[in-house]
Amino acid sequence: MYTKFAMRAHFVASTQSSSSSFAAAADDDASDDDVARVDAVFIFIFIFVFILVVVAVAVAPRFARVVISRVADVRLASRARRVSRLASRSAARRRRIASHRVVPVAPPPQTATRAAMGVCVRAATIDDLHAMQRCNLLCLPENYQLKYYLYHALAWPALLQVADCDGAIVGYVLAKLDEECKDEIRGHITSLSVLRTHRKLGLAATLMRAAHAALEEVYDAKDVSLHVRVSNEAALHLYRDVLRYERVGVEEKYYADGEDAYNMRKTFREGEARAKVDVDGDVETLRTRVERMGAGAGQKSKKKGTKR
Repeated sequence: MYTKFAMRAHFVASTQSSSSSFAAAADDDASDDDVARVDAVFIFIFIFVFILVVVAVAVAPRFARVVISRVADVRLASRARRVSRLASRSAARRRRIASHRVVPVAPPPQTATRAAMGVCVRAATIDDLHAMQRCNLLCLPENYQLKYYLYHALAWPALLQVADCDGAIVGYVLAKLDEECKDEIRGHITSLSVLRTHRKLGLAATLMRAAHAALEEVYDAKDVSLHVRVSNEAALHLYRDVLRYERVGVEEKYYADGEDAYNMRKTFREGEARAKVDVDGDVETLRTRVERMGAGAGQKSKKKGTKR
């Protein structure tokens, strides 16, 4: 009986051990399958990434060239549009200036005179502002907007003088009162310009004398000042030698290009008769004119007496 019981127990133990070994073998097989599956996934990912890198290396330069060319095209198109807009604005501005009644005047002969050309100096009007701006743009690097001329015309209308040649403005002077000086009345010459076709005729001196006369007669100014480039010998000769301006100082880097400017001033003589400027630009005092008129009347009376 013991033997049967022992055999049965041995059979049960062997059965249990065999089942446990079979389960362990099944677990080992499952883990191996999982490892193989994970390895396959990693290999697939590596191959995919490698293919992507190879494709990127092969395609990237061409793609980069395409992108750079597109960006360059966009920039060039934008710059072309900007240039065309600026050109259209400039053309419109030139058309507006050219549409004014002032037309270019043919160069005068070397023997021409102001009287022969029909040039006169007169006070400017509102209708002359566009022509004055055009003259400024053609002759000077220091340019102003139209509202600046309009401000001068409204504030000091007697201090804007123009040289009129048969209806065409060939020169101008822009003057004003010194707004910084509160104690005394002082004048200031803002801008003076004459077209190249009408230079060497004394128009600049005549315009300046007309502005001086207006400053004295209308505003009773004590003196007048201006700034001139240190390298402008022609203007220095006009102001210093012809109009008797005196240099009172130097303004360093006064102009936009960094050039210095001479500060020049002319003091009006007190107690002398006011100057009057005729159409030819000759300056005579009222006292001298009266004396000439008296001398002419005396000579006429003497001639009549001798005839009798």
